[in-house]
Amino acid sequence: MSEQVLVVPEEVAFENGQPNGFSSCLDSFWQIFDEKNQLFMDREEAEENPKFKQLIPYVIIQRGDLCFSYYRGKVQGEKRLHGKRSVGVGGHINPIDDYDVKYDRYTAAVLRELNEEIRFQPPATYWSFPPIGVIYDGKDDVGQVHLGVVHKLILPLSCSPTGFEDGILSPTFLAASELEAKAEDFEGWSQSCLEHGLCRPSFQIPRNPLFDDPPCFD
Repeated sequence: MSEQVLVVPEEVAFENGQPNGFSSCLDSFWQIFDEKNQLFMDREEAEENPKFKQLIPYVIIQRGDLCFSYYRGKVQGEKRLHGKRSVGVGGHINPIDDYDVKYDRYTAAVLRELNEEIRFQPPATYWSFPPIGVIYDGKDDVGQVHLGVVHKLILPLSCSPTGFEDGILSPTFLAASELEAKAEDFEGWSQSCLEHGLCRPSFQIPRNPLFDDPPCFD
């Protein structure tokens, strides 16, 4: 059976306008978080149908003044991104995320992806990953079928990654200035994040009435 991925119809996702790269105007995209506007579709079909946008959580991780980055390995699902550098952690939302009894589908998916791809020590008992915008690049076949939701996870200095899934290669924390200087090495979404200064410690996470106040670590 083909993998099922969560999608939102294009006319719903962009009913208030289509972003070009990163947009911090989350209030124009509230509808993509409404489960009534979401459905699951075979991934093979979704990859070929730009009338539906695959919703992808994309989490930037900051620790102190440094930002997490890595190279995408061959075991990661999106073959067209293999070998590219990235500052975003995340992936597709699947039906399994509906079975979480504590969180809604979308939040459950973000937590699942983080816990699958990175292990932290000490473990975070309450994650904080407020959304800071959406990202869309319709210039190629890959970008036309994906809509990213950019989040920022602020790690306390006492919390550091201790392990990674096989698809995360050469993981490291670097200053935003170092990442921005090598922006051409990164995948398109990461380039847009770097261009907008999202990896800088000075970036202010906006408050949004659509979401609860960011939780914190114990």
